[in-house]
Amino acid sequence: MVKKILFISLALFVLLFSIMLGGCFADAAAQMDVVISNLELGNYAEAEAETKKLIVDFAGHPHLPDVLYQVANEYQGRQIHEQAQKLYKYIIDKLPESEYVILSRVSIIMSDIGLGNYANAQTAIDKLILDFNGHPALPGEIYRIASYLYWGEKRYEDARRLYKSVLEKWSESEQAMWAQAGIASVDISNRDYPSARAAIKKLLDNYKDHKDLAAARFQLGSDYCRAGKYKEAQELYKQISEEHPGSEVGALARVGLGKIKLCLGGDEDARVIFDRVLADYAGRPILLEAMEMMASAYYNEALRMKKQGLDEQAKSYYQKTIVEFKRIMPQLPKTDDKAAEICYFSGVCYSRLGQHQKAIEYYRKVVDNWPDYKYAWHVQFMIGRTYKYLKETGAISESEADSAILAAYERVIQNYPDCPAAKAARGWLNYYHKKSSEGRQK
Repeated sequence: MVKKILFISLALFVLLFSIMLGGCFADAAAQMDVVISNLELGNYAEAEAETKKLIVDFAGHPHLPDVLYQVANEYQGRQIHEQAQKLYKYIIDKLPESEYVILSRVSIIMSDIGLGNYANAQTAIDKLILDFNGHPALPGEIYRIASYLYWGEKRYEDARRLYKSVLEKWSESEQAMWAQAGIASVDISNRDYPSARAAIKKLLDNYKDHKDLAAARFQLGSDYCRAGKYKEAQELYKQISEEHPGSEVGALARVGLGKIKLCLGGDEDARVIFDRVLADYAGRPILLEAMEMMASAYYNEALRMKKQGLDEQAKSYYQKTIVEFKRIMPQLPKTDDKAAEICYFSGVCYSRLGQHQKAIEYYRKVVDNWPDYKYAWHVQFMIGRTYKYLKETGAISESEADSAILAAYERVIQNYPDCPAAKAARGWLNYYHKKSSEGRQK
């Protein structure tokens, strides 16, 4: 009874609070959810119609820019750039006083970069800097574009130019230190190591008291690792772990040192470091990220061994990856996409160990428990593809395999009709039905 009274009281409070907010954000958000639901189901015509309804029904609503921006991001996240740009431009043209104008301008730039329209993007960046000169969000947005050019598009020189712009125009901003680190990252990616060392020295000299300096150094250590410059990476990781013992970034740096041991053939030394981190950071939130780094280190080593033709060594590392994944899974909320990803890669590891039925078991866990995972379509397709392999190798009968492949590919078409694998799934289904029809006619 007490719980019921408390629940009613809470419901009344939420209702009164939403009324006090004015314009009832919940109503606009509900209409936004209708649009997003249609997008998730692939009902693009309905999504567009509901978006138009949202604009008409909530014209003048104080939260319209917010929900429109979120809808535009949903379109952009699904690579539906034309519709996303229409909504961003609507915010810019029709809601010019909104705080989402600068964000919409940046999103259009990101979209142009993603589509390869670099000249348009450059013109828009120059105009953004001119139009929003003095805006407090501008340094962060320019840094965000630079990072997208670096990480997302590998446009290193374009990224460098924007990092330098942040340093020159907003040297006192929060992003200046990260921009200096970004220049060093570009140099490492370009394998210009003398310039990278100079950029890192400048970073350490100019930002020695910056609260995020250790995190920036960790990022650069990771850049060096990816480039195979283990000595330079080790130096940075060692500095961090010694200067920040017990800290979160210190934990990651120690795992980084273990990863380098692994890459250099010191498997046992790496395990000692990993186990010490597991013990020292037990129960702390950062441990999850540290364990993900350990799993990634083993998985990448398996790939490296496989590439060198060292199949047995690769299998050993796939097995070790699975062990790490089993440590991680209980720590993750079941609603987390990271859990879906780890479950999928567990299946991949089992497949590469030759345990294909076990792989299918994990793939099914993904599509059953996380049907909205962004790569669920691929995982569903992999179920059919794995059964095809079992059929081709004679591990299961043709009739059993065909029945399983049929069910798997039908689910691809039913649940993910516009996914990249849909064409291949339809092709197999058409072949199967044609073959079955010809068999019946005989």
